[in-house]
Amino acid sequence: MDRIEKELDWFSKNKIEFIFNCDANFGILPRDVDIARRAARNKKQFGYPKVLSTQNTKNATERNYLTQKILSDNGLNKGVALSMQTLFEPALINIKRQNISLQTYEDLQQRFNLDKIITYSDFILGLPGETYESFADGVARLVKNGQHNRIQFNNLSVLPNAEMGDPEYQSHYGMEITDSKILNIHGSLDNSENAIDEIQKLVVATSSMPRDMWRRTRSFSWMTALLHFNKLLQIPLVILAQSTGVSYRQIIESFCEVNEYDFPLIAEIRNHFCLRAEIIQNGGPEYYYSKEWLDIWWPDDEYQLIRLSIEGKLGTFYEESRKLLEALLKKTQNDNSIPLVAESIYINQALLKQPYLYDDLEIESKYNILEMYNRAIKNQSTSLKPIKSKYLIARSTQIWRDWQTWCREVVWYGNKKGDYLYGSASLEKYYAGHS
Repeated sequence: MDRIEKELDWFSKNKIEFIFNCDANFGILPRDVDIARRAARNKKQFGYPKVLSTQNTKNATERNYLTQKILSDNGLNKGVALSMQTLFEPALINIKRQNISLQTYEDLQQRFNLDKIITYSDFILGLPGETYESFADGVARLVKNGQHNRIQFNNLSVLPNAEMGDPEYQSHYGMEITDSKILNIHGSLDNSENAIDEIQKLVVATSSMPRDMWRRTRSFSWMTALLHFNKLLQIPLVILAQSTGVSYRQIIESFCEVNEYDFPLIAEIRNHFCLRAEIIQNGGPEYYYSKEWLDIWWPDDEYQLIRLSIEGKLGTFYEESRKLLEALLKKTQNDNSIPLVAESIYINQALLKQPYLYDDLEIESKYNILEMYNRAIKNQSTSLKPIKSKYLIARSTQIWRDWQTWCREVVWYGNKKGDYLYGSASLEKYYAGHS
């Protein structure tokens, strides 16, 4: 422990911002609490490190919880991983894995939420036995159970000498595999003469998820990330799912199935996702490279958020989204909830972090939408009421004066936390019909 403390002190005194801890089960040992406390103490004293990135143990112990709370309270972590891989039991059996129970997951999620500790989860796309249906249902269920910060959708990669690397195993489950360069999310493009490409074996189809279904699943994942976890439409999605019974899966699939005549911009996004999924199947890159925006590899959903913002297309996107969601409510016989669509989209758009916004903004709502949203994402009981409310959106507390800084500090750094909305405060509220 003495050596670890000296190393942490060296990092801090030499202004090392980011430390990645190569421990797959951080939080399992008693000393891990002391390591977290030392890093927190150093950040207060020296200002560094800014982040101590850890891979936390899945065991739901008090020590693990305390370790993550220390890191979170001191702004040292980007989020606590509550890993799941899949919720489909046959797929878990096929890969000989077990998850924590959903009840344990919900308990942990609620506890972390109450203590304002950010969590994220992960799903693996293309596991043997997984289908599009089981994957989409699992995603919707995890969101419904309280995961509103981030689900990382990882493509399945076969490791050498693992059971999955056995040709007989691959044949049994109909696994189609392609070679793909290993790229780091938000990593730089390395074109140097001495660059050596590392290759991974990506699973791009199985007997239970044929090539077309794999592409559909990959597109569904990106669309979920864009709408819900990048916060473009999280408020209306939560409000509609809570108040109408329309599932998250139904809502997201409605965006994946639009026609190009009525919804040209959303269709353009959908088509981009479908094309990129096909490119990956053919050995292309997992991420989308942008030389213009930070010269790094972006997840495709984040690239679309950047594109919509920079090209000034958010207004068009929200208008098409309003029409699409209103049509979905009519189709599902939820006509009474149609007024909620425009109201919740208006609030979501006002809260979305963007550059060049310098002044706080006051907005009004005919319903208690923000109260309902904030309680719903904490898994607290709530109901929609016709309460006129006025809110102050604290835009002046975080200002970005150029697109590059916004791309880095909001889109990139906010990835695990899903930190894409401004804070807000209730100014006044009164029941409809009274003033």
